[in-house]
Amino acid sequence: MEPVDLNIIDKCSYLPDYLEINYSSIPGAGLGILLKKIYQGGNF
Repeated sequence: MEPVDLNIIDKCSYLPDYLEINYSSIPGAGLGILLKKIYQGGNF
């Protein structure tokens, strides 16, 4: 697999507003697609 250059890809056109690409707070997890804020309850 080739690494993805995030500076070339238009991230905003692929992700909905409530998601972002960022480094996880879990040690060793690296980059991930994360929620921008905590949602209380509900189904996804």
